[in-house]
Amino acid sequence: MNKNVTIASSVALLILFFFPFSNTSQAQTTYKDDPGVFASVESLFFSGGSFKSTQLIGPAFGYRFNETFDVSLHTELLFSEVQYNSTDSGETSLLNLGLVLGKTTRLAEQWMVRSEISLYKSFNFNVSGFPDQIEDPSLNSALTSSAIYARLPVSDTFILLPNVGGFLGYGDYESPVTDAGLTQAFEGFVAGPELGLDFLFDFSDNFSFALQPTFRSYFTSENDLRSQVIVDFQFNF
Repeated sequence: MNKNVTIASSVALLILFFFPFSNTSQAQTTYKDDPGVFASVESLFFSGGSFKSTQLIGPAFGYRFNETFDVSLHTELLFSEVQYNSTDSGETSLLNLGLVLGKTTRLAEQWMVRSEISLYKSFNFNVSGFPDQIEDPSLNSALTSSAIYARLPVSDTFILLPNVGGFLGYGDYESPVTDAGLTQAFEGFVAGPELGLDFLFDFSDNFSFALQPTFRSYFTSENDLRSQVIVDFQFNF
């Protein structure tokens, strides 16, 4: 099957899944209901040694248009080197670029639904020194997710937001030779549940900080059961 046709069909399915909610909402990603910017660190990995070294960093920057919709851009940079022997080494440098569209619906004062579509594509800067049988890394993936959040204030500045939901995605992925994992890197169709617990520190009307750990468990298209923990750090202005 043509990969472009498959990905286009998947994106169409994600869009149909993404827009079932009403427009009465408050931004959940940014935890605010007025236009503004937000930033987060969604990827951070460093390792070093005699034979391998890896640096992965992925800041994201976003904008909320109103109480309902927002968009963010995730720029994930990977630099790695693998030493095969005293003279040969493989080097990889690439950019994994992600676009995330978000929508939030408030169901009641303490309940809200957050839905997202995220599209990722990688771009290689330098891949050299590897044996011929190792393919160049590549990543094209689309994923939609939806979760319901409960708002549990602990104090005037500290709020817990437990959440539960699910996700569905499709990817075309060739892994780089590295210890670090790229964001939204999977092969074929994936689907499964997710659980999260956001820790929101609301310091003022103009600034807040959130720690967002999420656990996902999913089946791949090969019926393999996998799981992952995602931890994001978000600043809202």
